[in-house]
Amino acid sequence: MSIGLQVAGTVPGGVYSDLRASRQLPRDIFYRFNDEEYRWVSKENWTYDRSFQVSSEALAKAKQILVLDGVDTVADVYLNGQLLGKSDNMFVRLRYDVKGVLKDGANLLEVRFTSPVLVARQRAAEQAKQYVVPPECPDVHYRGECGVNHLRKMQASFAWDWGPAFPSMGLWKGVHLESYDEAVLRDVVFSSRPTGVAWKSTVRVHWETGAGGGGHPPVGKLAAALIGPDGAVAASKEVVVTLAADRDGTGHTDLSLSVPKSAARLWWPSGHGPQDLYHLNVSLRSAEAAGGGGGGWDHVSVRVGLRTVELVQEEVLAGQPDKGLTYYFRVNGAPVFAKGSNWIPAHVLPELGADRAVVRHLLLSAKEANMNMLRVWGGGVYESDTFYQLADELGILVWQDLMFACAMYPTGRAFLRSVDAEVRQQYRRLAHHPSVALWAGNNENEAALRGNWYGTARLGGFDQFRRDYVKLYVDTARAAVRDEGSTAPFVVSSPSNGAESEAEGFVAKNPYSELYGDDHHYDYTSDGWNPAVFRHTRFGSEYGFMSWPSRTTMMTATDPEHADEDLALGSELAASRQHHPGGNLEMALQILQHLPLPADFNKSEHFDTFVYYSQIYQAMATKTETEFLRRSQNLLTPRGEGRTMGALYWQLNDVWQAPSWASIDFGGRWKMLHHMAVDFFAPLIVSPHVDGGDLRVDVVCDDPRHDVVLVRTDVLGWDSFRPRTRRVDSVRLRGAGSTPRALAAPLEALLQEAGCHDRRCVLRFRLTSANGSATEGPDNYLFPRSPKDTLMPNATLQVTSVRGPLPGTRHQRWDYALRLTASSPAAFVWLDAGPHPGRFSRNGFHLTDAAGVELRFHTDERVAADSLAADIRVTALNGAATGGRHRTHDRKRRPGH
Repeated sequence: MSIGLQVAGTVPGGVYSDLRASRQLPRDIFYRFNDEEYRWVSKENWTYDRSFQVSSEALAKAKQILVLDGVDTVADVYLNGQLLGKSDNMFVRLRYDVKGVLKDGANLLEVRFTSPVLVARQRAAEQAKQYVVPPECPDVHYRGECGVNHLRKMQASFAWDWGPAFPSMGLWKGVHLESYDEAVLRDVVFSSRPTGVAWKSTVRVHWETGAGGGGHPPVGKLAAALIGPDGAVAASKEVVVTLAADRDGTGHTDLSLSVPKSAARLWWPSGHGPQDLYHLNVSLRSAEAAGGGGGGWDHVSVRVGLRTVELVQEEVLAGQPDKGLTYYFRVNGAPVFAKGSNWIPAHVLPELGADRAVVRHLLLSAKEANMNMLRVWGGGVYESDTFYQLADELGILVWQDLMFACAMYPTGRAFLRSVDAEVRQQYRRLAHHPSVALWAGNNENEAALRGNWYGTARLGGFDQFRRDYVKLYVDTARAAVRDEGSTAPFVVSSPSNGAESEAEGFVAKNPYSELYGDDHHYDYTSDGWNPAVFRHTRFGSEYGFMSWPSRTTMMTATDPEHADEDLALGSELAASRQHHPGGNLEMALQILQHLPLPADFNKSEHFDTFVYYSQIYQAMATKTETEFLRRSQNLLTPRGEGRTMGALYWQLNDVWQAPSWASIDFGGRWKMLHHMAVDFFAPLIVSPHVDGGDLRVDVVCDDPRHDVVLVRTDVLGWDSFRPRTRRVDSVRLRGAGSTPRALAAPLEALLQEAGCHDRRCVLRFRLTSANGSATEGPDNYLFPRSPKDTLMPNATLQVTSVRGPLPGTRHQRWDYALRLTASSPAAFVWLDAGPHPGRFSRNGFHLTDAAGVELRFHTDERVAADSLAADIRVTALNGAATGGRHRTHDRKRRPGH
């Protein structure tokens, strides 16, 4: 090591986490400006070494294979001074035959890393001798490093518009030695389909007989048993196999299993049925071994599900191809409207992104917000086994991008060989999970190429980069997946026109066509609270708006000494944390469309106001767009637009404490958006909107129900809980996917009837059962005028009691019960528990009932109820709590006050 540091290392681990653990990095890597202060780490070369003993029993085995599950990224691997091989792809498992290299006594394993920053620049320069493969560097606002597209490394580790640059190095996954005489099992791929009276399943078992192969192939017994959710054997099979491996010492065997349909228990996405899982036990043993005893070589157990997933692309109107194609998921024969978000790595350091507690919290939070799909975005990593196992359990479908994002990529022979190995290994690891619904070749690269985002037309010409595009994603990545026997849907890019893009040579003339495929939609200048600005896409796979995280979360990036200086929109830290060009100004302009932002909002005294308002705008804009997409599933315009079947907003989670599109911040705290997502993704919602002066009220139903519900429309003044007028309309639900209209009437006429000429009104919509006795689904609201133009008397809010701890009712361990009341209706009520980690059962809501609201605070921290009560702060757009520790917002500029 050129700088002479030597510290204890961990596996899995990385240089940043190890240097921090040893205090060579004195402060947290996310403290203030450490993303740049600690950049030196990524520009040095580092070596991980380990001395170890090998047992005489292991040395006596016919084969000794060293396996490195994940090396990040460019490294030489040495054992006892002998070079075993080189790594330059963090997504590939490495295996080396070390028979004869291992010795009795001390062995020394060394993994010598070269700076990825240095190597990326070198490879980009070498490629540029032929032609430049852009982008050469990220946008200057990212504060990142150049050339990451030349490395098979987490692309976001060199920075993104929501994250810092921490180009780490290390053994981010495990290292182990395998010693055996005959063979080991590596991966089990499972697929199933209904045929006749049974579900037929194919079990592809990948095995290895040693990295070198050669010799007489061993003969063994391969057995597979499918154990049902009830613990009984649902199907089993055993065959004798001759393990004739390829030159690499690898091979596979296919087995068929059959489960009678009458006994089959299917896996369904959340909200559409149960998530029944089977255990698939696979064993390999000597052919001479009798029954199940003795001679065992290896065994593997995975959980699988019986289900089918199709991506349906067929004519929207039969015989009218000019109207375009559908784009939706059909699971077990049933159409599924995909509701969810986009997943980025849970940490910028890949070895920390697999933390089970963090992954569990995020996925359970997604489930609790009524999500049934997450898109694993292509600039991160193929996620941990924990991620997919939890997705299986929770019924969360996974749209799986391959790890290519927002760039052109080189297509040299070595690069393509590496990609081929990467895709095959990851497919074999993940394909058995019932949650994995689709594979996508890349993020936004079709649109980037067609749109000349990176100057490709100038650098090498469209035709050159189109050839590279097809060579990489179609001839290599897709070909590898298909060669593995996959029947899973595969799309080449996102966004894309899907089948239409393929018909146009894989790069459509307009990858954002509303008549095909999926869409990424971002608009930071229009009014995001107005549904008229959105697109009638077939599938919204990305859309979103930014906000700042809470003060509590931001305080973990600074300290009390610097807080007043740092926590201000005009501060150096705020500028450093904002990687989206012009992001803070965009947020301010968006807020000003609807909220009374102080003129001097850049000052520290208004930081909390800006955070609060930014979260209101983000939540409301995302809610508006999501409801627009859900309402559009049965819409078909004369041109053929509509039939929307997916709404995945950008993004679920964060990698550090900074402004972003996330609905859950880096501290695990739900932003207002995530609380609203619970409602706008609910199985049954009432969704009002204004179109050309008319109020239109639709009901959107995901449930397979056929009954009548009532829609109650109350016109409320902000000065009283008593509705000024009320009307009740009935609608009949006609199963999942129905979107009946309950009301269409001139909005001004309703307001005039209620005497709302004084700008003091809001419309509340409530679903009830046919007899009005029970509430069905969440309330919804419509502001006839922007909140900044609405007269709202000050409301006094009060937390009347806090009780607990009580047993948890969500995924946190403890609950605290509290009651909140208000003197008059209050808008965008927000509760903050200060330093206590957790969340409230509702937040960011409108309090419009005189009785108040019963709430729960869900937390893993056991604390005295009175201590929690003292730290709870309550505020609203038009008021705040009395007593306790609460924060008010500057409302001097509100009309009428």
